[in-house]
Amino acid sequence: MCVHGRLYGLGGRSLREKIMDLLEFVDLKEFTFKRVRYFSDGMRRRLEIARSPLHEP
Repeated sequence: MCVHGRLYGLGGRSLREKIMDLLEFVDLKEFTFKRVRYFSDGMRRRLEIARSPLHEP
């Protein structure tokens, strides 16, 4: 998610805080440092949902 935030010009502490808040919202905070390739399909969908409001559209 960090890469996606940087694409929208976000960075630093505010980006990390947003990422952690969104991961907690979709109940994936415990998998913060796990590679996405090991996620189930449902976990990947939740990650997509968490990534969408990252740049506050």
